[in-house]
Amino acid sequence: MSDDLSSLKSFNFDEANVHLWVFKTGVDVNNKQLPRYTGRWVETGGYLDDGLSDVASSVIQDVTETTPYSILAQNNEGSALTIPFEETHVGLIIDACGEQSQKKKIADVKHLRNGVFYVAKFEINGEAVYGITRTPPEWKNVKRRNLISATFRDQALEVEETDTFSLHKTFDVFVCGSTVFALHKNNCESILSYKQAHLENFDQLNQDADFVDLFSDVEPIKRYVGRDKIQLRRAAAIQQKGHYKNADFINSLIANKDRLKLNITIDGNNKIVVTDDACRDIFQALLDHRLISHYQGNVYDVQHTVDV
Repeated sequence: MSDDLSSLKSFNFDEANVHLWVFKTGVDVNNKQLPRYTGRWVETGGYLDDGLSDVASSVIQDVTETTPYSILAQNNEGSALTIPFEETHVGLIIDACGEQSQKKKIADVKHLRNGVFYVAKFEINGEAVYGITRTPPEWKNVKRRNLISATFRDQALEVEETDTFSLHKTFDVFVCGSTVFALHKNNCESILSYKQAHLENFDQLNQDADFVDLFSDVEPIKRYVGRDKIQLRRAAAIQQKGHYKNADFINSLIANKDRLKLNITIDGNNKIVVTDDACRDIFQALLDHRLISHYQGNVYDVQHTVDV
């Protein structure tokens, strides 16, 4: 067990002070590659503090194993993916949570509405653990306009006139020491704008001679993928499957590209001609996600391929 996981499991949540921060996000005006986190803290009652502490303690005790984060790695209810602190933008969030001034205190409900995620900062004896999770959908104004808040009292359901905000009975991310623990991978990636591993993986793919040599030009592919998380993940799946390294697969692809209705052209050097319009079909082909039905030769794009 890592030192940070041991510290996380032994942390005394019952006695810790709890500070709740609500964050909205954007893009840094000076550096478009960086996220902007705008955080404000809100006064909380003792029952809510106890509830957050109970949730954190329960969730952490259920974690029995950790796995280093990778693009295609998945975790289950009993595991967490670990990311080194310095590889993420979480430091921007932690720094914001250290400035608990009156100026940053929430006094108007508008600062809660449309919150993207919240952070429960648990602090005791100079040590702090941060639990981070996305807000439920009803925090967003567009959702609230379509809902009637109600509460059950005196054996009847009545309209709740005051603003209500639900909190999850779980956390997506914990930060302890120098480690980020991702319990819910997709939410963690979204909150932390975490793409570094994806980008590094794509760089490796573009340095793989077997991949690069397939094409007349890889620049359109680089533009197509860019920093888009979905395309970066698909590029990682292409690398993992490795069909591009299999000469028989590529020869079969070229021989059947018209039958598969793929927008793929081959030049005089037997290389795939890459244009902006062709990139989507090239990815479908290398993932082997363009299939032909036995019925009338119908052609389909599929999400997954599973051997039977």
